[in-house]
Amino acid sequence: SFASTDEPITLDFVQSALGQASPETVSQLLGAVRNRDIAAVVSQLDELEKLGVQPLVLTDQLIKSLRDTLVSEPHFVNLLDALITVSSSPQPQLKLLTTLVGACKPKSAPAVATRPPKSAPTVIEAPVIVIEKPTPKKQAVANTETKTAIQPEHNNDIEEQIAAAKRRSQTSVPFDWEKLISYSKEKFLALHSVISKCDYEYDGNILTIYAVRKFNKTKLDQAKYLTQLQESLEACGHANTEIHTLPIAKPPSDEKLAKVAAMMGGGHEITLEDEASKA
Repeated sequence: SFASTDEPITLDFVQSALGQASPETVSQLLGAVRNRDIAAVVSQLDELEKLGVQPLVLTDQLIKSLRDTLVSEPHFVNLLDALITVSSSPQPQLKLLTTLVGACKPKSAPAVATRPPKSAPTVIEAPVIVIEKPTPKKQAVANTETKTAIQPEHNNDIEEQIAAAKRRSQTSVPFDWEKLISYSKEKFLALHSVISKCDYEYDGNILTIYAVRKFNKTKLDQAKYLTQLQESLEACGHANTEIHTLPIAKPPSDEKLAKVAAMMGGGHEITLEDEASKA
């Protein structure tokens, strides 16, 4: 539908429409990790964010690229394993940043013990006697204040972002599943068609979605649907929610009902009030 005789469809156009980074950009980003160039990693991630590249889409591209080179670069297996957890983070952009920066940290070199040459003479120094004079109390207080003043600050940009995320997570907003369903219906119709058939549990900052079927879970675990679901949660006041999906129906809350459902091969718990409202 976008094709025309004046402007044919190109690879760059398709990648831009899908929110993907170019293969050259992905290669440059991994090259910065190989060179342990933290400044280059942060700069490239900031530039990709400005271009609208979604962190989950970029993470999928990095995973595929590392998977293709894992035989020749087996030391990247830890980075590959860490990237898999980005999709379940409530802050995927920050999680991707800390994962790549963490992979850039150089390994500490083992300490090497040195022995003095055999021909070196042994020197025995005479003991030194030090007489300490009592220090006035005022001077001691001044020294303490000076030491406190010159202590370096350890906060960096990443720690400040993590602290800000924790502060935002402390703001409790009542969770409204119906509001989430309504928002997804207005903004993301494909997402709404899936989650409207699901059930849920919300505990603190963890949203567990009972997808009923494996097909629904597979859909919700895709980067596209996760991004849309996180945007919907943010719009409903739950930006720092961790999402878990299960390919089963929500078990009944009553223990006896749960046993009956297990004997019958599954079931869905309803109330008379729900049925009356539908009628």
